[in-house]
Amino acid sequence: RGPGRAPYFVDYVFRELEQRYSRDLLHKGGLKIYTTMDLKVQEAAEQAFLQGLPVSFKDNKGVTQPQGALVALDPEQGTILAMIGGRDFAESPLNRALAPRQPGSAFKPFVYLAALENGYTAASTIVCEPISLPVPGQMPWTPTDYGDEDYHYRPLTLREALVISDNVVSARLNYELGPAKGVAVAHDLGLSGRLTPHLSSVLGTNEVTPLDMAAAFAPFANGGKRVEPWAIRRVEDRFGRLMEEHKPQMQAVADSRTIYVLTSILQGVTQPGGTASVVGRTLDRPAAGKTGTSQGNAWFVGYTPELVAA
Repeated sequence: RGPGRAPYFVDYVFRELEQRYSRDLLHKGGLKIYTTMDLKVQEAAEQAFLQGLPVSFKDNKGVTQPQGALVALDPEQGTILAMIGGRDFAESPLNRALAPRQPGSAFKPFVYLAALENGYTAASTIVCEPISLPVPGQMPWTPTDYGDEDYHYRPLTLREALVISDNVVSARLNYELGPAKGVAVAHDLGLSGRLTPHLSSVLGTNEVTPLDMAAAFAPFANGGKRVEPWAIRRVEDRFGRLMEEHKPQMQAVADSRTIYVLTSILQGVTQPGGTASVVGRTLDRPAAGKTGTSQGNAWFVGYTPELVAA
């Protein structure tokens, strides 16, 4: 565990196995443990991680900053193909791929999918203008957009609003739907943490992990089937006898036609005018995804039919 290839993934596997086997058996029993990791994907992840997060400084605890995490899954089966939990396991063994953080606008697709399931279309419009939304027991909430302009002062289609990540339209949409609907969709798709429905939940104010976000975007990539992320294919004892073997579980949780529409919108996020247009300029193939920012965290969750990564 620790130093070596993919230390955060190896540590994740060991922590999972420690729930079922004694430490003595794990460390001295001669077990053969077969995992889902794809070394080519892991190496590509590590290369992208180092290119995308150049070292800036060391904090007062001596930990190199900025830190980050990456999880890549096969969206058809939920197999974890790559995992990075930080820069250096020896320096900081905290696995940030499993650490809850606010996802910001990366949460919005769950609310927009709820809207598509409840009578809205990609062409439905909502005006981006000043609005005060009632909050029980508190002052009204007045959402604004980021950047130079607080409002667009014009109707935006749901497609356009999600592509440019408009906060005002998203907040109004969440209010019209009722916050519980977006949270329910997120739970159905695979966000396993505790999510509290409130008006600002559309802006990603609940905490989730990168592993959970990758898993919850997998149904967008596979046509609406929920998958459980997993890392251990099988375990054999020292004599080659099978001790456990994993069978992936999938469950249809969303209509494939609705997922198709949402994916079409999220492809626009990676194209000119979208908040992740750099992705479209970098890849020579179609991809979809969503950006998010919150309290010093920057997110991207993206996917193709073969891969989903947070």
